[in-house]
Amino acid sequence: MTSPSSDQSKQPAAAGALDRYFTEFLVGKLHQPLLPQLRKLSVVCAITITGAVERSWTLTIVDGMLESVSAKPGTPQCTFTLDAAAFSAIVSGRLSPQMAFFKRQVDISGAIEIGLRLAFVLGDFFKTYPYTVEEMR
Repeated sequence: MTSPSSDQSKQPAAAGALDRYFTEFLVGKLHQPLLPQLRKLSVVCAITITGAVERSWTLTIVDGMLESVSAKPGTPQCTFTLDAAAFSAIVSGRLSPQMAFFKRQVDISGAIEIGLRLAFVLGDFFKTYPYTVEEMR
């Protein structure tokens, strides 16, 4: 009998940590301004995690407030695609979304201009509300 590889044993923990970010942490921010000074941003975006743990979430922001977080596919204006390690670094505030984009750790598809504007706003959000979970790495 062989033991599972290190990558396989980390997969369920990483999947759970990713799911908790969206289903617990972000859901706790629903119907609140993402940032106090942000009132004019309205966008639907998707975040797609690739690699050993694959997930896709759709976020709806209306007038600067997070209105919905859903694992159901939506019709996003822009999509951020990245692996779990880059996602972890970004949501913990260790890596800005803009830097991740320029380092080619994040791909933005759809309306690139909206995606870059949202990345800038989310960078401030992740600095203000960092989320660190070791299992996501």
